[in-house]
Amino acid sequence: MNLELSNFNGNAYATVCKALVTKASVFIPGLSPYLLALYKTMKAQGTHEECIEQMQRLFSTKLYGQDKIPLDGERLIRMDDWELDPDTQNQVGKLLEQMNADNFKTIGDFEGFQNTFLNLNGFALDDVDYTKEVDVERLQKLRP
Repeated sequence: MNLELSNFNGNAYATVCKALVTKASVFIPGLSPYLLALYKTMKAQGTHEECIEQMQRLFSTKLYGQDKIPLDGERLIRMDDWELDPDTQNQVGKLLEQMNADNFKTIGDFEGFQNTFLNLNGFALDDVDYTKEVDVERLQKLRP
């Protein structure tokens, strides 16, 4: 694609993003404990990003914030740079060594993990009044 776009003075890039809670990621074996530890660590460091914040950083600091787009040796834009920071990975490793079935809710950021997953699926949203009656007839009349 990059070769084709170069004919029009354009470029194509691939991005490697940070591990995140998504509808699919929660089903990857072993990823959930890692995410619990990663979220806890990165939130403590002030470097945690959800999907939209990560994409904002991609556009503002990698694609449009510099004269030259930073690429690795495989021509990838690395948005997992904060996640792969050695100090971050060291802290995540320490948490994972301690984590087990009895303490994962307190060792990791279970509350943040759970809230992100619920939000992705339309639940636990702060601006929704879940005690209100739902007008099903009005919903049926809505059109895309």
